[in-house]
Amino acid sequence: MISSRLSIKDSRFHIVSQDKTETLEQTSLDVVIVGANPDCYSLDGITPNKNSALIQSDVCALCSQNSWGSRVTPQGFKVKACSDIKRLAITFADKPKEIYLLQVTPSSLKSLNAYQKTLSMRGIAPEISKTTLSFDTEVTFPKLKFKFGGLVSKDAQS
Repeated sequence: MISSRLSIKDSRFHIVSQDKTETLEQTSLDVVIVGANPDCYSLDGITPNKNSALIQSDVCALCSQNSWGSRVTPQGFKVKACSDIKRLAITFADKPKEIYLLQVTPSSLKSLNAYQKTLSMRGIAPEISKTTLSFDTEVTFPKLKFKFGGLVSKDAQS
């Protein structure tokens, strides 16, 4: 189970656990993506990714999970069950035993999708890649950039 998350609030990296929040000084981090949305997910917002564990529909636009009211929040608001947020399980490249949840917001999805496409075209699995996370300094809101940072050492892969 993942008990801590990496937050990008205010375009800063924060480690958030149950009892504390630690703001990191770094403006970029080397991480390893060790998992992603477990059920149904899309990299392009048009069709589910073929690696989805439980595909809900052939086309995102026609999916019942992508319609308003398919989920009701605890506050009673009708929202879509399918979210435009992607969840990644990551480790820091230099601390591979600790796993964190990173929620990639809609503003960062284009960068994530381009990065994943680049890895895929080169036949590189995210689990063996260092991914450098940084913030786009051209905007006034938290927007992540994803960049290939090399391969993880064989020792860290086990």
